[in-house]
Amino acid sequence: MKTATDGYGVSIGYSYSKYNNFGSSANDYANQRNNSVNLSVFKRKYTPIHSKWSLFYDVGLSGAINKTKNIQSGSFGA
Repeated sequence: MKTATDGYGVSIGYSYSKYNNFGSSANDYANQRNNSVNLSVFKRKYTPIHSKWSLFYDVGLSGAINKTKNIQSGSFGA
């Protein structure tokens, strides 16, 4: 990183989460499942400070798609 001042990058990510909640009776429950996919394309500008250190900032585009499913039963949500 001693002489480079510009860089380009692509970032791809995926996450999955699941939450379970239970109430006071066997029929009271709720759960949620979430899937998320994201994509980023960016240009990075470096400002060298030292041979091992630099400051940088990114300019780019980022987007995500999320899908969430909620399931409830009994009086848990009431």
